[in-house]
Amino acid sequence: MWLLIDRSSVESYEESLGLLNDVLSDHGESCAVLYVAVPAVDDAEPTLDTLDVLYNFLLPIALRQPTLRVIPVFEYLYKDKVASIAPDENVLCGELTPQSGGFQRMMQPCGQIPSLRRVQIPSVVAPISTSRIILPSKISSSNAWSRDKDSLRFKNVAVGGTFDRFHAGHRLLLGATAMVTTQKVFIGITSDKLLQNKKAKELLQSYEERCDAAVRFIQTVNPTLELVSAGTLTDPSIPPLCATEENFDAIVVSEETIGGAHEINRVRAELGFHPLIIIVVGLLSAAAGEDSKLSSSALRVQEEQRQQK
Repeated sequence: MWLLIDRSSVESYEESLGLLNDVLSDHGESCAVLYVAVPAVDDAEPTLDTLDVLYNFLLPIALRQPTLRVIPVFEYLYKDKVASIAPDENVLCGELTPQSGGFQRMMQPCGQIPSLRRVQIPSVVAPISTSRIILPSKISSSNAWSRDKDSLRFKNVAVGGTFDRFHAGHRLLLGATAMVTTQKVFIGITSDKLLQNKKAKELLQSYEERCDAAVRFIQTVNPTLELVSAGTLTDPSIPPLCATEENFDAIVVSEETIGGAHEINRVRAELGFHPLIIIVVGLLSAAAGEDSKLSSSALRVQEEQRQQK
């Protein structure tokens, strides 16, 4: 399914999110993949506001169908270069707006089109603001970063996680990483050995499966990247690659892993390297009205319970 977003007329995010909920209700069970065109505010390069747009569109998916294959398509990536997005999928790739040249050359069906639904989105700030930047003091004493003006674009970016039962939270974290990177992404992925104490560990996907899902997702979201590589995180006491190699510029984390990013910057300081800019994305809830976050462990426990019935 191709979800075409038009910012021309709707005045509230609530209305556009309601339309997205309708899409999930009507087609969610039969939908193999959902492509969501995510516009940058005012057609500029991505900012913190763009990250908030991504968060708000993944929120209802996290609540209703957390493991749905959602591919965010960032408009700014296709202004100068039109890339092929998953050519093996049965989707319709269309232009974003009548005035935009970004998707015009992609206005052709790939195979049998399952469905097409237009969802309108206004060019206003999202109602839930979760993303933020943590700037090292040597870069900015005021720690200030404009949400709607300062572009988030960095050459080499790091990110890490387990990425089991690839869900909306992973798509937010890695989608943000793909969005802000111009050249190379390195993904640190937790080894199988470190996951032995996890709940329902028998249902854990292998390192190879988790690694493949993470790398392929970033490559799909941002096909302009020079390199997307991954490495194993085997020991919490051993600094990851982005701590011991100088040529990283930023790291993308969730609210619960900020401490790890600060530790990485501490190691980099000891080595005489410049600190990483820390990009923080919000946590997606597992259910409406609950404080619990969406997690792979909870999804495995739910699957285990279903199997026992």
